[in-house]
Amino acid sequence: MAQRQRGLFIAILALAGFSSLLLLLQPLLYREAVNDVAGVFISHSAQDADPLDKVEQSLFKSWKAKVPHTRHTVAHRTPQQAITTLSVVVVLLLLISLTASLTSAWAEMLTSRAGHGMERAVILAAFRKALHLPLSRDSQERASYLTKQVDQVEQVEPVVTMLALRVGPEAIRLVGILAIMLYQSPLLAALALAPLPFYAWVAVASTKRLGVNLDSYYQQWQSISGRISESLAGLKTVRASGAGERELKALSKETQTAYAGAVDRDRLGAWSLFGQEFLVQVSKALVLLVGGWKAFERQLTPGDVVMLVAYIDQVYDPLDSLSGMAVVIQDHMSSFRRGLKLALRKPESFGMEPLKPGAGLVTMEALDYRYNRDAQVLHRVSFSLLPGKLNALVGPSGSGKSTLAELILGLRPASRGRILLDGQDIRGLAEEDLRRATALVSADGVLFSATVKQNLLYQAPGSSDRQVWEALSAAGLAEVVRRLPQGLRTLLVDGRGPLSLGERQRLQIARALLVKPRLLVLDEATANLDKTNEDKILKVLQGLRHHCTVLALTHHPALARGADQVIVLVKGRIEATGKSRDVAKKNAYYRMMLSD
Repeated sequence: MAQRQRGLFIAILALAGFSSLLLLLQPLLYREAVNDVAGVFISHSAQDADPLDKVEQSLFKSWKAKVPHTRHTVAHRTPQQAITTLSVVVVLLLLISLTASLTSAWAEMLTSRAGHGMERAVILAAFRKALHLPLSRDSQERASYLTKQVDQVEQVEPVVTMLALRVGPEAIRLVGILAIMLYQSPLLAALALAPLPFYAWVAVASTKRLGVNLDSYYQQWQSISGRISESLAGLKTVRASGAGERELKALSKETQTAYAGAVDRDRLGAWSLFGQEFLVQVSKALVLLVGGWKAFERQLTPGDVVMLVAYIDQVYDPLDSLSGMAVVIQDHMSSFRRGLKLALRKPESFGMEPLKPGAGLVTMEALDYRYNRDAQVLHRVSFSLLPGKLNALVGPSGSGKSTLAELILGLRPASRGRILLDGQDIRGLAEEDLRRATALVSADGVLFSATVKQNLLYQAPGSSDRQVWEALSAAGLAEVVRRLPQGLRTLLVDGRGPLSLGERQRLQIARALLVKPRLLVLDEATANLDKTNEDKILKVLQGLRHHCTVLALTHHPALARGADQVIVLVKGRIEATGKSRDVAKKNAYYRMMLSD
C-alpha cells in the first residue's frame, strides 16, 4: 500500500527533512548574536580603533564594517553593530520558524492523506474478508471479535504518521547536528556524546521490555471489552439468572490483572524516562563546564558554548523521540496486526463460471463435512432435490440439517464431495451468480436497522413497489404493513420496530420471495408463526411449485406431509428419501415425527 503512494511519501520526507534542516540553522544564529553582544565588552587598542566607534553610521554601514570573529576569539563590536545583529537574527529566526512550521504542516497534511488512505484500504480489505470468511470459523471467532479486528486498523494512520513524518526527518537532523558539533569542537562533541551509549542502552532495553507479551496484554483488554459487551447485550438473561454478581466478580478479576500489567508498563516507562533525562543533563553539564573553561582560555567563544548546548537538546531530542516512537509503534502495531491478519486471510474460493439457465436441480455427491479432525458432521451425503418442487429435510436437532443447507448455499466449503446446481459445481460458479440464484430464510435471520422497504430490497434492490407488495401478500404480511403508521417507510430499530417476532419472520420470507430465486432454502422458517399465519405460509410454499426449488428444514409434520419429497437426515447420514407416505413406512424417526 505504501508502494502505491511512494511519490507522496517522497514528498513528505522532502518537506519534513527540509523543515528539520532549517531548524539546524538556529543555534548558528544564536552563536552569532551571543558573540556580537559579547564583542561590545571587548576593548581594542587605539591603532585598531574603528572610526565607526566615534562617528555614528547607518545600520547598513555599521553592519558592513564589522570585523569577523575568529574561531577562538570574539571581535570588538559597537552597541549599534550588536543591535543590528540582534535585529537581523530575530528576523531570521522568525522566518526560519515560520518556514519550518509551514513545510511541517504541509508534510502533516500529506501524511494524513497517505495514512488515512492506507487505513481505509485495510478496513475495506479486512471487512471484505470478514464478509467472505467460511462459516466454519464461527465456532472459533464470534462476530463481535471480527468487528474488533476490523476496528483495529484505525491504528494505521498514527504508525504511518510516525514513520513518514518523524523517523526520516529525525534521522536527517541527528546526522546534521553531529556533523556541525564535530566540526566546531571535537572535544565538546565527544563530551556531549559520551553518555549516548548509556542513553541508547536505556532506550533499547526499556523498549524491548515494553514489547514483551504485548499481544497478550492487549488481548486481556479485548477480552474485558468482549465480556462487557456480551453481558450488556444479554442483560435480560443475566438478570433473570441472578448472575449479576458473578459477572461483576469475573470482570473485577480480569480488570485487576489487566490494570496490574498497565501499572507495570507505566512504572517501567517512568524509570526509563528518568534515566534518559538524567543522562541528557549530565551531557549538558559537561559541555557547560568544559566549554566555559575553554572560553576563559580563549579557545572557544561564548557563542560556541551556547551553540553546542543548544545542539545537545537537538541531539537527544531525536533519540528520545525515536525511542518513544518505538514504544508507541509497538503498541499500535500489536493492535494493527490483529486486523491485518484478517485482511490477509484466504477467503472462500469461488470460480468465474457463469450460471447457465436451469430448472433448479440440486444434487449432492458424497458430501463430507467436519468442523475439525474429531468432529465430523456429515458422512457421505448423496441425494437430489426435486426441481421446482417442495423438498422437506427432516431430522433430530443436531443431525446436521443447517450445516447441510449452508453447504448447499455455498456458505461453507465441503470437506469432501461436491454440490451441483443444474449440473454445475457451485464452487466453480461466480459467487454473484450463485447469490442471485439462491435465497435463505432462517429462524435466526437478521433484519437491519432500516425501513421495512429497505429490508425487503436488501437482496433485490431494483424491485418495484408492485413487486414488493406482491411479496408481502405472498408472505401474509401485506395487511400488517399497511396498518403501520408509515407503511413501507416504517423504521425497524435494531431490526425490530413495531413488528412481532412472527411478523419479522414473515418479512424475511417476503424478502426471499422478492428475489424470485432458483433455489429457496427455509431453515425452520415457520417456527415462530401462529397457526393462522403458519397455514398461510404453508399455502405460499405449496404455491411455489414450478417457480423455484424449495428446500424446507423443518420439524413441522404438516409441512413434511405436503412436501413432494422428504429427506431424513440422522446423525449426519441420509436414512431415507421419497414421498412422505413411503418414508413413513420405512423410517422410525419420521413416523415418530408425524405422530407428535
